[in-house]
Amino acid sequence: MPAGGSAASGARKAREEAFALARMAKAARDRAGRFDAAEASERLVAETLLTLTGRGWRLLVDRQWPGTRAANVDMILIGPGGVFVIDVKNWRAMPSVSSGRLVAGDKDWHGEIGKILAQARIAEDAVASLGLAPVAVQPVLAFCGHRLDDSLGRVLLLGQLDIARAFVTLPRRLTPAQVRAVADHLEEVFPAYEPTAIDIPGAQAAGSIAEAATLFDVEEIADATLRSALAAPIEGWMTFLHPDQAALVKRRFTGPARISGPAGTGKTVVGLHRAVHLAQHSPHRVLYVTFANNLPRIGRTLVECFAPATVDRIEFTSLHNLARELLTEANVPVRLHGDRAGSLMSRAWYRTGRESVLPRLEANPTTGVTRSSTSSKAAA
Repeated sequence: MPAGGSAASGARKAREEAFALARMAKAARDRAGRFDAAEASERLVAETLLTLTGRGWRLLVDRQWPGTRAANVDMILIGPGGVFVIDVKNWRAMPSVSSGRLVAGDKDWHGEIGKILAQARIAEDAVASLGLAPVAVQPVLAFCGHRLDDSLGRVLLLGQLDIARAFVTLPRRLTPAQVRAVADHLEEVFPAYEPTAIDIPGAQAAGSIAEAATLFDVEEIADATLRSALAAPIEGWMTFLHPDQAALVKRRFTGPARISGPAGTGKTVVGLHRAVHLAQHSPHRVLYVTFANNLPRIGRTLVECFAPATVDRIEFTSLHNLARELLTEANVPVRLHGDRAGSLMSRAWYRTGRESVLPRLEANPTTGVTRSSTSSKAAA
């Protein structure tokens, strides 16, 4: 098929999906009316999100916060794009980010950021046993009646009129089977105050396009769906970790730590997820250092894909460049002769003695890089 025909077909399919979402709006309204939501704002956001259930999403509404007596989690949305812990706000003033803080009108609301992050951490711990990486859990503040598509750190700030488009645009992280498994697990971890059955068959839901006007803009959804279809799927390892790897990513160390293993066991994956985890939960910048000069660029590119909100808080560099920068800052002349350095490294490599472990390791004699272990030094 010609390129133009393929693009037209994709656009047509995207519009069909957008109108299918709109047709489900009335059914979503009817279902949402059965919720014991505390306010109409929560009900309206639930209506918007319920339209996504026809595309493989699951919505949990008004869940108990584990470990507390009365606190609740407004909503948890699980779907192809990951897991989203949602707190709904009905503020008259338009929310915004000012000097790194959440404000609305003349009032500082930054305490809400800490609350939603705490809820997200519980969800992270809950899904770690399933192998889901922490980056797949996203905290969201949803603002009823507003147009907003912003973020503050890792917290998404979405207006109720923009929330459906934001989720439709996301790359696919979870398969339908994985969505079911994660949702079933979170239903147990975050039990409902009242049982809520949510099932909207997309093919049978009926309603007019006009009835969806207060939920989302159909044309925007169509554009977002097309962009999502054209985007490359996210790599599986960006979302899933072995439980042992997930434990290392979140573990608190009191000093330097070394992770050992043969090539292909996921040391680089753990290192990247660890850097993202530290960037998400620490006020300090994170230094990610590798032996090879090309790995910092690759690492930054990967983090831009699966955790873009943290990439500017992580400095990616090689050991050689870091040493050069430190010497330059200390006004120490750098006179490195590449050929001589390579020759000396090779001599050291091959003349270590029969009892040394070095000859038994897989290595590059020119750079001296081994792929048998990865070391990381990070604050606890």
